Parts: sequence; structure tokens; C-alpha cells
Amino acid sequence: MIDNMGQWYGIELLCIGNKGVRIWDSLKKFPGCSVETLAKMYGIEGKKDKPDFSKYIPENYQPTDDEISYCVQDSKIVAYAIYQQLLQGYEAITLSADAFNCVKELLGGHYRWRNVMPQLPIEMDDFARNAYKGGWVYVNPKYQGKEVNNVYVYDVNSLYPWVMHDCELPLGPGYLHRPYGNQLSILRFETIFKLETGFPTIQIKHNMRYKGTEYLKKVDEPVTLTMTNIDYKLFTENYNVEYMSEPEYLSFNSKVGLLAPYIDKWMKVKEEASYIPNVQHENKPVRFMSKRYLNSPYGKTGMKPTRINKIPRKDDDQCLRYDIDVTTIEGIYVPYATFVCAWARDKTVRAAQSESDAFVYADTDSVHLVNTELADELVDPVKLGYWKHEGTFQIGKYVRPKTYIHATKENTEYKITDVTCAGMPNAVKEHVTWNNFIPGNEFKGKLQQQQVPGGCLLVETTFRISE
Repeated sequence: MIDNMGQWYGIELLCIGNKGVRIWDSLKKFPGCSVETLAKMYGIEGKKDKPDFSKYIPENYQPTDDEISYCVQDSKIVAYAIYQQLLQGYEAITLSADAFNCVKELLGGHYRWRNVMPQLPIEMDDFARNAYKGGWVYVNPKYQGKEVNNVYVYDVNSLYPWVMHDCELPLGPGYLHRPYGNQLSILRFETIFKLETGFPTIQIKHNMRYKGTEYLKKVDEPVTLTMTNIDYKLFTENYNVEYMSEPEYLSFNSKVGLLAPYIDKWMKVKEEASYIPNVQHENKPVRFMSKRYLNSPYGKTGMKPTRINKIPRKDDDQCLRYDIDVTTIEGIYVPYATFVCAWARDKTVRAAQSESDAFVYADTDSVHLVNTELADELVDPVKLGYWKHEGTFQIGKYVRPKTYIHATKENTEYKITDVTCAGMPNAVKEHVTWNNFIPGNEFKGKLQQQQVPGGCLLVETTFRISE
């Protein structure tokens, strides 16, 4: 199983006698977690230094003893971690599937959960999906590319779990009419608008006239927007809406805390696994998994019913190529994911606008401020949904979304303390300095896969900071 992004989920081998072996990708059980991190989490000794895998390995190559030992030890580390998951009954192919199985139980079991999250007609699924957008990631142009001093960084304590616990979220069937009472709604309309106050929040995707990653301040000709009523409220507060057609609506009944028992359970597990000075040691594996289980359910509900799979084959040169196979599966309930993300964006944007003069940068669940702290009533190091002060940095430079550095400075000497740059490998980050961290610069040290007969080769190339 390979998705349209090239992510491998599993391999099925057919053996003699119609028996088979299924190989699943362990990374889907521990997302964002390297084998080295797993070894440290579980306290497994013996993680070996990596052999030189950048060399070309021909057909019938005989691996060295060091290469065999390295692969065996890595396999033992992953096997132990998987075994711990199986002991707890988590047997699905992905962590998100395990998490959603727990949600199904909470909602009444294998069939009853559909009473709460029914399968929507395809036209309603499409309507709601067009309002399903990710987090707000924005650099304030006032500070972009400049050296800024005394940067305060805040993160929300469990942003998405807070939304699932404390915010109004949809349930049940959709209704193609204007909302009644306290119903939530998704609106679709044509509009012309211009930013008047606050920060821009509107992006337009799949339109030749607009850059899909840019937050727009002005649109002069009618465009069609689809958004939740949460987004719509912020839209009308920030923008002067010069024209707007009569909206189409998709409305839902709602409830606060539908998954609160699930969130409470995993918050308790996380708390009990966290380090408390002079009280308890940190249980790293349990804390890691509890954070992932807290965030997983909403994303699963947004899963697309149309699956684009890649079917591998060898071409005439014995290189790996892919054919495309499109299948349709049963969707889950995209309105839930749509409103979870809407509430999350709303919280971050409003926090940034509360300190608009000092606001430098936001990324989904974090805000960065210059010489300013968030209001005390918004901040708590532990409470769900409050902002936690993650740290203060002497200086920073914010180049573009997901591209910034922090450093210390003594006289004219800069010492980099952390580098954030989407897609930049750690090996490349070692070459970053204060002065060379600018749009368009290229760095050596990135490895890229290149298809060759029999497999792929890691070839060194360069990494370029996008402009």
C-alpha cells in the first residue's frame, strides 16, 4: 500500500500454498519518531552508528558484519516498541486507526458510532471538505527578515484536544439550510473584500490568480469562499466585505465535549507519565504515545473517501515505477475535523491580534512576540487550552512561514540556538549562520533518493531556502 504522496503503509508477500506475509510500516505506529528516538524512549542500549548507506549497492551484494548488526539491532528496537503496543491491544496498522477505534467504543461501538458521525452524501462531504483547512501560519511583514530582540514564545497546551473537549462541534446529519438556534454552519458564497484591521486569514487555493499559500489582504473581483461560521465571524471582523452573494448553508446540530471522556483519559495518562521534580520520573514512551493519541481522532475524521494508490512495478531498465489506482472507501465525518481546525485557527489568530504591535510569528498552536508577554489570564503552564511560555530568546530572524532562527549575540558574534526551516535536514542545519540564513541561499548536505536498477540511491544535492 502506497499513497499518492509516496508514503508506504505495507507490503504483502504471497508465498507457496496461498499463504502470505504482511509487512507494515512501523513509522505509522510511531509518527515523527526515529529508531534512535525509540531506543532512547524505551531505554534500549546498543543503538549502533550508521554504516555508509550512501554508496551504491549492486545486485547480489554481500553486506558486511557491521551492516548486518546495525539492521538487526534497529529491528530489535522497533520490534520491542511494537510489542509494547500489542500488549495494550493496539493492533491497527496506524496509530490514528488505533485512536479512532477507541473513539468508536466511546460512541457506542462498531455500529452505533455512526448515529453520531453518519456517513454524509458525497455533495455534503465535498461542501464541508472545502472548508477544511490547516493551521494559521503567518509572519508579520513588519518584522519579516529583520533582527528582532527579546522574543517571547508561547504554545497552547494541547490545542486540538482542548477544542475537542471545550468547543461546540458538529454531530449528526447535515442540513442544507440556514442554521437554526445554536446550530453550526458552513457557508459558501461569492465575495469581494479588503483587509481593514487585524491580520489576514483568507487563502484561495487552486486559482491561477492567487498564490495558494498567501494570506490575502485584498480581492478586487468576485471569488467563491467556503468557510465555517467560526471563520466567517473573524472574516467579517477583519475585512471590509464590499460584495457578498446570498450564502448557501450546510448546518449541523452541535455538542460540547462529545469526546471529552477520551480526552480526559489521555490527559490523565500524560500527566501521570510526566516528570515532576522530586515526585515522579518521566515515563517517556507513555508520554509520547499519550500526546499522539490526544491529537489523532480529529484528523482521522477528515480522511478522504477517494484513495489514490500507487502500484509499484519495474520498467524495462529494472527501475521502480508506479501505476495509479483510484479507489473509493467509506468516509468518516469531515465536518468534525473542519470545525476542530476552525476553532484552533480562531484561538491563535485572536491571541496574535491581542498583541498586534508586538506580534512577530504564528504557527498553528504558537505565537511569538517581541518585548511583550501575553496577558496573565491567558497563560498557564499546565491547564488545557491555556498558553504556556515555552521560552524567551535574545534575538530572532523570521524569514518566511516555518523558516526562522533564534540566536544569542555578544558584540558582533552570533551563536545560533535553534533553526526551524521546513524540509531542511539536520545535516544542513549545521552549516547555517546568522548571515547566510536568507531566502534563495543554497546549502550542501541534503540527500535525495534517485531511482536506479534494483532500488534507489542516496545522492547528495543542495537545499535551498524558498523565497
